[in-house]
Order: sequence, then C-alpha cells, then structure tokens
Amino acid sequence: MKETVSKNQELMVGHKQLMDKRIECSILTAKITKVEESKAKQFELLKLTRLNATQMVKEVRDLRSSVVREKHLVAKAETALIRMQGQIEDLQHQV
Repeated sequence: MKETVSKNQELMVGHKQLMDKRIECSILTAKITKVEESKAKQFELLKLTRLNATQMVKEVRDLRSSVVREKHLVAKAETALIRMQGQIEDLQHQV
C-alpha cells in the first residue's frame, strides 16, 4: 500500500514536471513566433526601403534628365533672344 502511494506521488510529481515543461514550451513557442513575426516585419520594411530607394534613384535620374532638357531649352531661348536683340539693333540703325 505504501509502495502504491509512493508510486502515485512520484507519478504526480512527474506529471507536474511534465505540465511545467509544457508551459515552458508554450512560452518558448510564443517567443519564437513573436521573433519570427518581428523578422518578417523587418524583412517587409527592408523590401519597402529598397523599393523606396530604387524609386528615389529613378526620380533623381528623371529630374536630372529634366534639368538637362530645361538647360538645353534655356540655351536655345537665350540664343533666340540674342538673335532678336541683334535684329532689333539692326532695325534701329536702319531707321
């Protein structure tokens, strides 16, 4: 009888330890899941950052092209203005 009670107590202690380990495992699993979710969010942010950087590089390149085109147009306008000033001076001398 004592032996049965002793074995029963051992089983209960073992069961308690097993339950404690299950709780620890659940806590660790939750922590792992949280870390994995955090890593996934960081990866998404990294992808978005790369996309934003790529987009910004493209926009800067486009802006530089626009500046080059605008400079070319300004140079043409300046040339036309100088020509027109010359023509005006010629007309003033003729009059």
